[in-house]
Amino acid sequence: MAIITLLFVKMDPNYVGVVLFGTVTFLLIALILLIKGMDNPFEVGKNSSANVDFGILQKLEDYMNNK
Repeated sequence: MAIITLLFVKMDPNYVGVVLFGTVTFLLIALILLIKGMDNPFEVGKNSSANVDFGILQKLEDYMNNK
């Protein structure tokens, strides 16, 4: 909604409007992608942003259960 609103705002000179529109659009899209990435940070698969090995936690659990 904010990006669409910025399209209709008149700013003089035009290059200021282009820079402002580009900056705000970049920041909003980056924020959306960051939120999407943080939604499930330990997702398994090749589209995952973090490849985490849970083998260490499994070894710890086995160690604690055997003690």
